Amino acid sequence: MKFLCMCRCGNKRSVFTRYVLQGSGKHEAIACGYKYNTPDTIAMLCKWADRILLAEPEMKEHILAKYQTKIDEYFFIGPDNYPENIEGELKDTIIDKLGTLKYL
Repeated sequence: MKFLCMCRCGNKRSVFTRYVLQGSGKHEAIACGYKYNTPDTIAMLCKWADRILLAEPEMKEHILAKYQTKIDEYFFIGPDNYPENIEGELKDTIIDKLGTLKYL
């Protein structure tokens, strides 16, 4: 399955989600941030993806309506209040969510 993982800046929550998905050996994944990508780039990535994983529900406003059906409404991992490294709460949260949703 192909995943688009999106957060605000595209350098922590989405990157760690991509890392876990690709590390499973089952999926392709791209990380991006809505703040530093144009709407055209986000649309292109959404078209490519089978599923869109957003860090927060409010990020839906950056996804064109025609791609919103690809958003997994159960994945949200919350605001960016995690430390800079992947070990710890962020990694555990991502693995728990992806496992619960049967992506791992």
